[in-house]
Amino acid sequence: MIVAANGFSKPAKEWAKGKPISLISGDEFVQMWKKAQALRAKKSQTKHPKIAG
Repeated sequence: MIVAANGFSKPAKEWAKGKPISLISGDEFVQMWKKAQALRAKKSQTKHPKIAG
């Protein structure tokens, strides 16, 4: 996985074709991170439910 803040040039995209590489823009990375954090928080809540009181 290669992450670039401003995306990738056409030559970079061509170079990556056929290789076991994922080119991810900074925006895509942030979205992936937010989803992962939300899932982690959700799993944490199910493992440790809050006790009413």
